[in-house]
Amino acid sequence: MVQDAQNHPRNFNFIAFQYTIPTQNQFDALREVLFYMDKSLSYLLQDELHSVNSITPHSVPNPLGRHLIADFFGAAHLRDPAIIENILIAAALAAGAKVLGSHIHDFGEGKGVTGVVTLAESHMSIHSWPEHDYAAIDIFMCGDADPMIALKSLEAALQPSKTHIHVIARGKI
Repeated sequence: MVQDAQNHPRNFNFIAFQYTIPTQNQFDALREVLFYMDKSLSYLLQDELHSVNSITPHSVPNPLGRHLIADFFGAAHLRDPAIIENILIAAALAAGAKVLGSHIHDFGEGKGVTGVVTLAESHMSIHSWPEHDYAAIDIFMCGDADPMIALKSLEAALQPSKTHIHVIARGKI
């Protein structure tokens, strides 16, 4: 429960932060960030398949970049390196990014893959655990590229049953 400036309780419909804030100053800063959280993420909360942890305060309207960290649970297509590479590149292009290169490593028959796509606007990466139907996704983009579009493209291709998303505003102009 967070309180606004008039000490009225404010409820948020997303999963609680999953780490411990060790000092009171950090806790107070977190409360302020949550109060001014970017409203543009609310569309992700329309169903129970998404939860958003955001440290993108509304007071940072022009970040140099946006960094999305996503956990895909119950995901599909996590074993094939060629499919993963195509999915990453398609998501980057859909987001309006320029692909500079890619590298995918296959951990062997029935095991996961790890991969990165380097972009003119930064990078996208994945690490998969198909034995757990889980993928860790990292999308960092600057400029006009939209990491949320890349995320939606990855969700459409990998079909997770649940997604946890962390959004970070990188830099302030």
